Amino acid sequence: MERETLTTTEVALRDALARSPETDPISPEEIIEVANRGRKHPQFDSMLARIAANPSALALYRATRTTRPKPALQLKAEAWYENLLQLPKWFEDVIASVQRAPAPAYRSGSSQATPRLLAPDPGNQSVLPGIQDWKFEAEESDVAIEQAGKSLATADPLAPGTVTVVVDGEDAWSLDGDQVFRFRVLDSADADRVRWAESNAQAAPVAAALTLFSLGRFADAERLISRWPNDPDLAAWASLIRLSCEARRMDARELF
Repeated sequence: MERETLTTTEVALRDALARSPETDPISPEEIIEVANRGRKHPQFDSMLARIAANPSALALYRATRTTRPKPALQLKAEAWYENLLQLPKWFEDVIASVQRAPAPAYRSGSSQATPRLLAPDPGNQSVLPGIQDWKFEAEESDVAIEQAGKSLATADPLAPGTVTVVVDGEDAWSLDGDQVFRFRVLDSADADRVRWAESNAQAAPVAAALTLFSLGRFADAERLISRWPNDPDLAAWASLIRLSCEARRMDARELF
């Protein structure tokens, strides 16, 4: 078996294992192998039972699973899985949407000026409905928010549709010198999918990233998918997400 170099934390856990009154000892290297291989390990069930019986072994197993995830999307018996988690039926729509996604493109006149809108993240194309946590590098008097032809205050909730935010500033993102941001406000069904992605980001990070991307949450998706910068299986998706986020940041408006 190939041995791995242990981190300081793993060395401490190894020492704890050595002091434990374990009747059926298991080495840190074996624990790491089980954590990394999962059900592909030929003795996964019996090894996991031994690990679960020892708190120190279980801590190392969980730490390895958390810090060294092995994301793997699979279609089995007409259901999508990431590792052992069965994904919602609607994830089929997510895959189809990502596969149809056009190549990111910059609009003419896009600027590299620093956006004066800090939150919601201008790298995202969409926002959840309701009250927003607006943050600007500008006075509130220099900000105009409009939806369905009505002017809104920063404390007003947003309804599904499109919202336009104009921030007065010297950095010209448009001809009149204003920075203009347009967001799609998601409906309740899509908002539920965003919340699913956020709550399952640890258990199913790739599925969560693709779900967020399909809903225009480019910046959120990039933060997840960038955890595996050198994974060849994720390279195409990671590139699409990264370039979409870059294009969105360069362009003060929506990408359709």
